[in-house]
Amino acid sequence: MEHPYLISGKAELSNSAELYTRIKFPVGETFLATGLGLSKEVQEREQILNFGLRLLAIDEWLEAYKRLRSQTQQSVRHKAFPSIAEGRKNAGKSSTIADFIKVASRPDRFADRMTKKLFHQSMAARQFNSCDTHLIGEQAPNPDSRVTLSRDRDKLGMNRVQLDWRLSPIDKYTIARSQQLIAAEFERSGLGKIHVELTDDEATWRSVAGSYHHIGTTRMSSNPREGVVDEHCQVHGIHNLYVAGSSVFPTSGLSNPTLTIVALAIRLADRLKDRLDNSAEISPAVAVQAL
Repeated sequence: MEHPYLISGKAELSNSAELYTRIKFPVGETFLATGLGLSKEVQEREQILNFGLRLLAIDEWLEAYKRLRSQTQQSVRHKAFPSIAEGRKNAGKSSTIADFIKVASRPDRFADRMTKKLFHQSMAARQFNSCDTHLIGEQAPNPDSRVTLSRDRDKLGMNRVQLDWRLSPIDKYTIARSQQLIAAEFERSGLGKIHVELTDDEATWRSVAGSYHHIGTTRMSSNPREGVVDEHCQVHGIHNLYVAGSSVFPTSGLSNPTLTIVALAIRLADRLKDRLDNSAEISPAVAVQAL
């Protein structure tokens, strides 16, 4: 499993709200970003998995300036969906004049940017009313998604890993339906309008990216028929083999897995330490009896 990720569209906000419209919103030494999710009741009603839509502010003037500067209409931001990026690029071929007008109409912005660049000042505190919508979803366990060994070998003669990662219908439905629900509520609440650029076609789904959150394949279960490790992260049937990581997660959830991975590792370390300490305590007695 993974956490499917993409930049799926744009949001235009009706009013400037710092938490939504600042590129970086500091609280002490921590930077926050806004995320929109669905309530438990809505998830149950719609029969969908967990889902989050993050709003990251963008500077439309700066985007236009960069496009003109590079003399290309390619988006300067990563797009998890090439089809979306390609659509924006093709649409942009007829908007060079619009970009020029946007940049030329704000000479104060150009001067401000040059000043900040010259004196190495941050633009993070500037507020904008446009945001990219960064989508991240939960993925359901899928037996067709698996990690196997290929026949190809690396320089050490070991079989290379072969990943077959697939989205199931519930994953796709969660992504599509959740965006519809959030966009409708966003507009109804008067916050603004979300423009969903996701197209429901196979080429688009094949281009979805992961979040570098590798989850599953050594599933935790008390039943050896349904998992690889038990509740203590011990591999079933092997007394001295343990696995601590996100590979033991039975489901992926939505949150970043690192904190849970660390917690599992600490818990396992404490358990192994106790077992080793107990073993050390009885070993002298065993040694005496053996003599």
